[in-house]
Amino acid sequence: MVWSGFEIGIALPYPSRSILEDFRDVPHHPVAEAYRILSPPPQDRPSWDLTSVLDGVWGSRGYFDRSPPGKVTVTAQGATTFTPDPAGRHRYLILRDAVAKARVTEALVQLVSQPR
Repeated sequence: MVWSGFEIGIALPYPSRSILEDFRDVPHHPVAEAYRILSPPPQDRPSWDLTSVLDGVWGSRGYFDRSPPGKVTVTAQGATTFTPDPAGRHRYLILRDAVAKARVTEALVQLVSQPR
């Protein structure tokens, strides 16, 4: 299992500019409407869900590095902790640098806002 942790979503906010400009081809587009309700522009929205999908579909394209193996534990409060373990079956996504950040953000915007 690969986890898209808190630090990934915070580092890769989905730009509100895309919500305002890229969804005009469909009145009341469900993606744009959901973002407007949850995080009204000009607030950008952390992108945990989108990064999970991007890695799940195109993980082989090198958008992210992955941690060494380990085990993620979910606490009763919903927080997660990672314990390295060579026999572990969990990994988490790692964002390499600013170039990777720009590349991932562009991929997310292009894929999410693709016109019908």
